[in-house]
Amino acid sequence: MKHGIKLFIIVCLWQLICHSLVFGQLGNMYVWTDSAYIDTDVTNFTPSVRWEYVEVWCDSAEWYAKIGASSTGVDTTDWSSRDPLKIDPGTRLVIGPGIKLRKLSAWAVNGDGFLFFFGYKKSAQY
Repeated sequence: MKHGIKLFIIVCLWQLICHSLVFGQLGNMYVWTDSAYIDTDVTNFTPSVRWEYVEVWCDSAEWYAKIGASSTGVDTTDWSSRDPLKIDPGTRLVIGPGIKLRKLSAWAVNGDGFLFFFGYKKSAQY
């Protein structure tokens, strides 16, 4: 568990450096990080402050994701019939810029793990 947290902090710092160079066009955005525990039960994430750009990955488990995003014709309607994506541990799911995450449902294939979020929003994280 401690190794995962240290790795998360190192990755976030590295991402901050890389993304500050790559995504300078995002202008007045704030860097946000977050994490969430997932297991084999479906967990829904609906951000209260919209992500303008976000990377999501799981530390130790294969996981499924259903994504609702703007500007793609893929929204949160007819959610139950949407096919999930199967994602390997450590593989990043990238949404944005220009496509805003509206909803994410995630669950582990078997076992459990933590989802890590890194990205930008238009308001500061407190």
